[in-house]
Amino acid sequence: MMKRLLIVLCVTQLYCSPWTVTSVFAANQVTKPLLIPRNKTLFQRVLTLPGAQLYPNKTLTLKNPIQLPPFSPYYVYGRIKYDKQKEWLQIGLGRTGQVVGWVSADKTLEWNHGLTLSFRKPATDMDRVLLFREKESIKGLAETYDLDRYKQVYAAAKNGLSASDSSVVAIQPVKNIDIRKHFYLLPIHDFEEIYLDNSTARLLKVSSVSLQQQNQHKNANSQHTNTNSNQSYSANIVFVIDSTLSMGPYINRMQEAVRKVYNSLKQQSLLGAIQFGLIAFRDNPKAAPNIDYLTHRYVDIKQGRRPSSFIQSVEYLRPALYSSKDFVEDSYAGVLSAINDMNWSPNAARYIVLITDAGARDENDPLSSTRLNANKLNQLALKNNTAVFVLHLLTPAPAAKHQRAARQYRKLSHYPKIGNLYYGVPTGDVKEFGEVLDSLAG
Repeated sequence: MMKRLLIVLCVTQLYCSPWTVTSVFAANQVTKPLLIPRNKTLFQRVLTLPGAQLYPNKTLTLKNPIQLPPFSPYYVYGRIKYDKQKEWLQIGLGRTGQVVGWVSADKTLEWNHGLTLSFRKPATDMDRVLLFREKESIKGLAETYDLDRYKQVYAAAKNGLSASDSSVVAIQPVKNIDIRKHFYLLPIHDFEEIYLDNSTARLLKVSSVSLQQQNQHKNANSQHTNTNSNQSYSANIVFVIDSTLSMGPYINRMQEAVRKVYNSLKQQSLLGAIQFGLIAFRDNPKAAPNIDYLTHRYVDIKQGRRPSSFIQSVEYLRPALYSSKDFVEDSYAGVLSAINDMNWSPNAARYIVLITDAGARDENDPLSSTRLNANKLNQLALKNNTAVFVLHLLTPAPAAKHQRAARQYRKLSHYPKIGNLYYGVPTGDVKEFGEVLDSLAG
C-alpha cells in the first residue's frame, strides 16, 4: 500500500479554479513568449494566484482591472520593472501572440514544466493519496519505510485530523473525480527521485485546491501564510429560461433541472456561497403582442441570496398562453439581459444557464432585438467573465430545427481551453435527461 501511495505526493497548497479567462483587449505585436533561461525551445509559463488583476497595457491604468481566476495558465511575453521596481509580466493565452495584458509578477507562480497530475481511482478507502506540506516530512517517512507510522498518519488524515509531525495538509477525496468529465488542475512544479524500500519512486511538488480556506494563500516556496483577501469563494448563477408556449409540456423538466443544480450545491455545502437569479424570455412582442414580454427578471441576485425563495419563484414560472410568430425565439435577448441587467456581485464567479427548446434569432433576423449572433454574444459574455451553459431540450416538434440551434448554442457556450458548455437533451429519455442534469450540476 505504502509503495503505491508515495509515488504521487505533494508539498504545497494553493487555491485554484477550473475556469480561465479570455482577453478583452487587442493583442499587440509580440509574437513569441520568452524562453526559459539557458533553453532554446521551452517557453516561460505562469499560473495566476488569488488577487491577480489584468491590465491592458504597461501603463497599468484601468479603473476596474479584470480579476483573473486563480490557477489560470499563461505564457510570459515580456517582463518590466515598474511601480517602485515591482516586476510586471506581459502574458498571453498561447504561444503565437495571443497577448492579453499585464499582471503583477508577485500574483503568479512559475510553471515552466507545463506538466499536470491527476488522481487515479482508489482501489480501497485505504488507498487515497496524501498531500504533504513539507518534502522533508514525507521523504523521511519514505526512507524509513515505517508502515505503522504511515497507517497512523493516514488514519488521522482520513478522520480530518493532523497526526503529530505528519505535515499532511489534505487527502484525496473519497469520491473519484473523472478528469475527463470534471476538469481540475494539479500542476507539477518539481520532482525528486527517491528510494522506497527496494525500488525507486518520485516525490512530486504540486499545487492543490482548498475551497474552505480561500482567504489563506500558502506560498509554494515558504512556510509562512499570507492573507491577501478576506473574501471567501462566491458565485452567481443566473438561469435564463424559455417561457414560450412550446415549453409548456417541459416546464416540469426545466424546474427539475434547476432543483438538480440547487440540490447538488446544497450537498456540497455551497449554498451560502451561491446567489441565484432568474430571467424568463419569450419573443418579440411586436410580432405576437399576446405573449406579454420579451424578457422578464423574476429574481435578481440580491433576492436570490435566499435559495428557498428562489426555488419558489421557479415553481411559479408558467409558459405563455399564446404562440410566438414561429418556433425560433429571441433567446439571445434573455442572455443579453442577464449580462447587462443583472446586479452581479463584483467578486463572484459568474454563470448563466440557458434552458430552451428552440433556436435563437440571429443578427439578420428582422425580429431580433439584440442584432447579435452567437459569436458576438459569446465574446460579450467572456468580456464580462461569464460562462454560459446551454441546456437544449430536443423536443419532437416538427418545426424545431435542432441541428441549426445546436450549432448556435455550441458557439454561444464556448469557453477557452474547455470547449463548449452545451448539453443536448432528448426529452423523451428520462434517464439521459437525469444524466445530463447530473453533469450540468457537477
